[in-house]
Amino acid sequence: PRVHIGIVPHYGGVLLHANVITVVDEPALPHTRGVLPANARLEPFIPFDQIMPHVDVMITNGGYGGVQFALAHGVPLVVAGTTEEKPEIAARVAWSDAGINLKAKSPTTEQIRTAVRSILADPRYRQNAQSIGADYARHNAPEEAAVLLERLAATGQPVLRGAPVGSSLPLHTETAITR
Repeated sequence: PRVHIGIVPHYGGVLLHANVITVVDEPALPHTRGVLPANARLEPFIPFDQIMPHVDVMITNGGYGGVQFALAHGVPLVVAGTTEEKPEIAARVAWSDAGINLKAKSPTTEQIRTAVRSILADPRYRQNAQSIGADYARHNAPEEAAVLLERLAATGQPVLRGAPVGSSLPLHTETAITR
């Protein structure tokens, strides 16, 4: 089955016909176990590398790591985050049409339901997320970063966007749901 990753307080009416897995802090687990429908699971840790191939959409607070992991796997996103860097990340997800920015710290059940259904109904979100994932896959980020850092150390000059790095190194600028 496909998996959707979701937000704990909204399970009740969001995805009644989907499998939902949510990552929560360990201390919250005992307080939330009794309020979940049968199609939902709470876990203190999810191995994203193992589950992402089965994910249809990821609902997230917009943290950098989770968003990048989802996009690297071509998974579209529903983003709801208003602290730290999250509004900027959410705006970029929406701008790229790889997901929907709810522009809310605590979205309503209806906002989440509507966004998830929109993503599942409109293939452009998955197509754009997959395009970003394919772009990521064309790069060896650690190698490219090392080349750029070595260049910076050797020249003392910043490497500007679009500057050629070398012939083989072009410069390039959490909840899962299944049906």
